[in-house]
Amino acid sequence: MGILAWSSKFEQRIVFPWQIVSLLLAMIFGAITIYTEFFRDQSPRLQIEVLSNAPVLDVREKLPDLEVLYQAQDIAKSGKTLSVVIARIANRGGADLLSTFYDQKAPISLGLSDGTLVRADITEASNDYLRTAAGLTRDGDSVNLNPVILETNEWFTVKILALHDVEKQPKITVSGKIAGQHAIAIVTTDIEPKVGFWHSVVGGGLWVQLARVPIYVFGFTLLAAGLTIPAALITDEITARKRRNLLEKFKNKTRMDIQPADDFVFEAFARDGPKTVQRIINMVADPDRLKRRIESYLASQKDQDDTEAYSADILAEYPANYRRREIKEMMDRGFIEHENDQWRAVPDRLKVATAFVEYLDLVGAT
Repeated sequence: MGILAWSSKFEQRIVFPWQIVSLLLAMIFGAITIYTEFFRDQSPRLQIEVLSNAPVLDVREKLPDLEVLYQAQDIAKSGKTLSVVIARIANRGGADLLSTFYDQKAPISLGLSDGTLVRADITEASNDYLRTAAGLTRDGDSVNLNPVILETNEWFTVKILALHDVEKQPKITVSGKIAGQHAIAIVTTDIEPKVGFWHSVVGGGLWVQLARVPIYVFGFTLLAAGLTIPAALITDEITARKRRNLLEKFKNKTRMDIQPADDFVFEAFARDGPKTVQRIINMVADPDRLKRRIESYLASQKDQDDTEAYSADILAEYPANYRRREIKEMMDRGFIEHENDQWRAVPDRLKVATAFVEYLDLVGAT
């Protein structure tokens, strides 16, 4: 079968599978819309992410002559040491954290348990605004964060120098209030910020998105083909099986004399459905129309070889050629005959075809 013929038949057979694909896509996008509108977190979520917590000094053995002085105090002999704690202040929610979300009476404050805060500095930030606007204010043994605007997944890091007992490890504590957030979580994470799945999928600038367009189109085409082609083949096989069953039932129930010439009509039904059988009956019902089409067919044989003239591609592209092929099959299979200088359908064959169409209408065949 040629490409044009195959594509023509395929287009006719994928109408129902495409409806399935449309339904699936509607369900997918509907689910995304419902998730976005009702279930996705649409509030800011301030989070303290501890990136590292390590001692500045790591003295494994006590040496009598070793002195570690801090503010004129030998911290080694007093059983203390210094550690650096690096924490990232990030907004991991689904909305931007605005300055109005902070409670002025309960500012966001970082402190230490099992240690004394010696010094705190901001070392990094995810954008230029935070590099200049983010700041710390010392308040006794803690530092207050400036109420800066934090867009989703934006962040800045704080480095804290802590003095603590050698046997203990300092831990960051946080206090303060953000509107709409019950508590501020403290988590231990890696140095690199975690990026969400959808942020990874749709992230990137204009040129990145333009570069992805061919990939999206190709991927969607493969997805559509992967869904529609198997569905079309399955639907086609189910339809063919139903038609074969109807043929067997008709042959078993009818009292008419079935001849090999009737296979022309039966094969047309198995291939293209009841409309083709009805078209064949209509074609032979009018003797004048049948005569013109036979003359057209015979004239075409003078110009082209039959195999070349009626290849599958040409038949699919030009309906007139398809009708000529049917005329040829009618003549070859004995469905029509030439009698008294006139072409007509063989009466018994026409009766079988008519009875078959009536049976198909009765059972609602497609």
